[in-house]
Amino acid sequence: MVRPKDIKDNAMPSANALAVTVLALLSRRTANLEYADKATTALAAFTADINKQPTSYTRLLSAAAILNNGQTGSVQYAAKGAVTIRAKRTVNNQVLVSILLKPGWHINASKPLQDALIATKISLARGKLSHVIYPPVILKKLSFGQQKLALYENQLTVQATLPEALKDKPMIKVQVQLQACNDKHCLAPETLMLEVFKFVS
Repeated sequence: MVRPKDIKDNAMPSANALAVTVLALLSRRTANLEYADKATTALAAFTADINKQPTSYTRLLSAAAILNNGQTGSVQYAAKGAVTIRAKRTVNNQVLVSILLKPGWHINASKPLQDALIATKISLARGKLSHVIYPPVILKKLSFGQQKLALYENQLTVQATLPEALKDKPMIKVQVQLQACNDKHCLAPETLMLEVFKFVS
């Protein structure tokens, strides 16, 4: 990272803040560990400045939040970019959560055949979804196990109904729990929070 004369955010974010933001986003969407390392190194270079005057580095702080917690919004990325999750609301008070997996990757079903496995679960941060409909599962045996597993692959959509109390809320938070695996190993379980805005016709 360069240290120009003006490294603070003004009406426009500083060049360094934009660079760290891009690195943080790439670190969430790819398996390349260098992006996270470079973003962390860049943030460390500005730590003293940020501690003295944090309000002058709001975009750098935002980049740090993305790096550590993921971005906000109705689209999220899991498994270092192997899984893309999108959520939307419909005019008839439904929530649709679409999950796209890269070839070779899968997530466990909402009701795995084995108790020890992490289920894929769609829920609300507040309130309770009703009539949650998960897609049909795929039964498959992987190279590292002898038992068949109940999985989701490729692309799937989960549909649910919002409670009446949240019908007029302009924004709701949908929580997605999953664990992504390929035929060789499983990544750590993840829980992602998506901000979903009210459907506007």
